Amino acid sequence: MSRMSDVPPGGSTGPVSGCRLLNHPEANRLDAADARPFRGLRYHLPQIGDLAAVLGPPDDVLSRPAALALAAAHPRHSLYLEVPDPDGAHFTEAAARLRRWQAEGVLRFDPAPAFYLYEHRYRFNGEHYRRLGVFAALRLDEPGRRSVLPHESITPTVLAQRLSLLRTARANLSAVYGLAPASGRLAGLLREIAAAEPAAVTAGAESGTHRLWVLAEPPAIEAVRQALAGFPVVIADGHHRYAAARRYRQELRQAGREPGPADFALAHIVDADDPGILVRPIHRVVRAFGEVSWPEFLVHLQRHFAVESVALPAPGDAAAVEMAVRALAGERGLPVFLALAPGGQELLRLRLPDWSAADGLLPPQRSETYRRLDTTVFESVVLQHLLGLDGALRETVVEFTPEVGEAVRLVSRFKARAAFFLRPTPLRDVLAVARAGEVMPPKSTYFYPKIPLGLVFYDLAGPAPE
Repeated sequence: MSRMSDVPPGGSTGPVSGCRLLNHPEANRLDAADARPFRGLRYHLPQIGDLAAVLGPPDDVLSRPAALALAAAHPRHSLYLEVPDPDGAHFTEAAARLRRWQAEGVLRFDPAPAFYLYEHRYRFNGEHYRRLGVFAALRLDEPGRRSVLPHESITPTVLAQRLSLLRTARANLSAVYGLAPASGRLAGLLREIAAAEPAAVTAGAESGTHRLWVLAEPPAIEAVRQALAGFPVVIADGHHRYAAARRYRQELRQAGREPGPADFALAHIVDADDPGILVRPIHRVVRAFGEVSWPEFLVHLQRHFAVESVALPAPGDAAAVEMAVRALAGERGLPVFLALAPGGQELLRLRLPDWSAADGLLPPQRSETYRRLDTTVFESVVLQHLLGLDGALRETVVEFTPEVGEAVRLVSRFKARAAFFLRPTPLRDVLAVARAGEVMPPKSTYFYPKIPLGLVFYDLAGPAPE
């Protein structure tokens, strides 16, 4: 068996010390997050058998056909509650199913408020990882408070879909994935608990081994509270879920209703020092260049980047491109990308020779950390300046995928014009940007693996956290 891996390039290098960043006036004040125990709504195992049979990825990972195919393996699969649905036509059906499963006893509230310790052991690129975190009810920020910090911008379309599901289901079915810069304090506590007590639930699946502990005893609850005390939470994944929760709470207040449980959102919080955190890059697939030909584009590229050819055994060789992307992830220094030409005929390495090559093209009002992100340079120089893709136009012609093979397939089959492969964003930069009050371009990070759907739900029609 492989060793428990240190996080590879792009993963955690440890938390940024302290809760304030110098030279960032936006970060004059950060507030402590309020994470509370809650009565989770969970599967009643005697009615479903193996929990692994009903776990699935959150709905932003799969297409609707793929999600339905996976859900077909069990009549009570969690994906039936959160099937991807761009127009929201099936949200009412999913909400009715949620309430029916409660009435049938398939889903039941735990008898007392609890934190839920979750351990995920998984493999990636042949290495073994272990990630520990805790499910909690996380209080939503009020305007002006900064206790829950986003690091990535959101899109109106996805926000509208999330809000529609929340209005209909009145439940948090999947969790916001948060990072607590607790300097190892939370991670150490969770390791101690996991070593000392047997898990309430263990599920082995293709995605790895999942174990869940129900921490309902007062000493355990107080220990988790203390481990989380005094820190904001940085959103790693689930920005649209969190934004939808805040919007939903606002709607309740405008209607003259007390939010109650809707003052909180389901969150899975991991110590930012946990070695099981893995940040993968998200690659860009460009379907159209407008009036610019590929040779013309190369001429423009060479005005800003040093361009080198990377040998491929054959056009569109996905394995060779995958190896090149892995090597790219280990490179340090100035921004560097790979570009796959139309038809997969050529792979190019693009490196910014020095920062003067991007003069005048990077957003001047942003922090130095933000301006030097690979995603910022790619968005500003390649997409906006060279290709003229911005705003709504970019949304129509640029797709995002963490899977190298998928990007290669689209380009090789001429379903896309080109693909661009990026390095992972270092975790320290994610934390720094969030604390500075900034948000990165969309799809700057892919925190892997996603928090699975089906371990515990948070019912907004149920009891409020304590």
